[in-house]
Amino acid sequence: MDEQEERALVLGALGARTARGVGVRLASRWFRWDIIERRLEVAGDLDVVRERAAQALEKLGVRVEAPEGDIAAIVGAGVAKLNPALVTLRFGPAATGGRTTVTVRGVAAEGLIKQHAGRRALDQVAEQLKPGT
Repeated sequence: MDEQEERALVLGALGARTARGVGVRLASRWFRWDIIERRLEVAGDLDVVRERAAQALEKLGVRVEAPEGDIAAIVGAGVAKLNPALVTLRFGPAATGGRTTVTVRGVAAEGLIKQHAGRRALDQVAEQLKPGT
């Protein structure tokens, strides 16, 4: 998923797909974007970690279509979790056995007041990926 597709999903969650969304599309020209990516090593086999991540995203937000092997969702973040953020997870084997590398990417639009919604959404998902949560 490229950056333009990510932004379109976030704008869609803000309401840009509706007739009233004309204002959102116009205002989006001046949006700043909070984009953050973090690589985590999670204990567990690739399939087990992928399943745990899918359950976490379903609990935190609404799943959206992602490239094969990835998982993505729109997650509420920011103040009162009203700012939608797109969180995408990519999986791969880690260098050490019995672990999985998960690349977590958070993308959110920022208004005049910075809420760091992309970072907050990423932190929510990363917390859920820890064993025992």
